[in-house]
Amino acid sequence: MKKIILFLLLLVIVPFYASAEGLKFLDVKSLQEAIDMAKKDDKILMVEMYRVNCPACVRLETKIFPADIVGNTLNPLIYCYRTDGEKGEGIDIMKKYRGVAFPTFFFFKDGNFIERSVGTGEGPEDFIERLKILLVNYELDW
Repeated sequence: MKKIILFLLLLVIVPFYASAEGLKFLDVKSLQEAIDMAKKDDKILMVEMYRVNCPACVRLETKIFPADIVGNTLNPLIYCYRTDGEKGEGIDIMKKYRGVAFPTFFFFKDGNFIERSVGTGEGPEDFIERLKILLVNYELDW
């Protein structure tokens, strides 16, 4: 009887955790790889430029990106890549695309820079709404 109850409990709990997913980031080594992948798959690329110990960046990482609504809304629509804006390639990216604060998001379509956004919004829903307004001209199926 205990095994049956445990089995039924697992049937209820495991799918809940398996379906919960936040924002996914590409596992690539450079911005160019991310751009190439997004271009090949005809996706918009969102590049998050963060800074270590940036309070807004930490809030993104802990409160906004892990939210189911963010992952479920954005993962099918766009590719995401992140890099530290104060190290290595991130310094050059910030200079080239005129990033001035953290977090900054750069957006690319067909390999070309299209938009820039700074900040996080108040929460997951607000973050998505800000992206909808910013990317309204790109006919994403929100």
